[in-house]
Amino acid sequence: MDGLNIGIGNVSLAEETAGYAAGSLGYTGFMYVNPRAFNGDVAQGLWNGNTDGQILVTYSNAGLTIGAATSDNAAGDQRNVFAASYAFADYTVAVTMQDSDDRDQDFTSLYFGGKIQSIGFGLYADDYKNGTNGYGVTASFSASDALTIAVTATLLDDGVAGNDDESYGIGANYNLGGGVSVGGGVASLNGSNYAEVGLVFNF
Repeated sequence: MDGLNIGIGNVSLAEETAGYAAGSLGYTGFMYVNPRAFNGDVAQGLWNGNTDGQILVTYSNAGLTIGAATSDNAAGDQRNVFAASYAFADYTVAVTMQDSDDRDQDFTSLYFGGKIQSIGFGLYADDYKNGTNGYGVTASFSASDALTIAVTATLLDDGVAGNDDESYGIGANYNLGGGVSVGGGVASLNGSNYAEVGLVFNF
């Protein structure tokens, strides 16, 4: 929805940026195109949402959304986050940047996603001041009117040779009608196998 929005408290500008949840697998969304979102680094390296109250402002108009946020974490470190996204035709491009007292957590992330005919896709990359980089790719397609299948693969490069976190998975969602669907997925998350299946309700 176009217009001005203000959020205060347990909110996250990064999580509201277009493409953050792209590549979601399973009924819980256990994996995303952003490897930091499921790697113990929720919200792209931002502070702990349970202890970090954030003030954010976003404005949207004609496909363009811009936002800014500021907050202090439990240790008193301040961070400032800036985000912008633009949706055009069947595509969306987004950028998020953070500047903070904890310089190692400063970053820039980019996302580009959309749809080519019946194939949806998303590409993610980021660069952190601590020397780590995250990458992700996802694709989805409708196998039938009710069944959607998605695959996602990510890499979190911590700058140490032979110590990268590689994850990949496949998920499916089957629409039962009436706002109810079955969602599930299997994946290798940083070398550990994971699987889930459950009901999803959207009313």
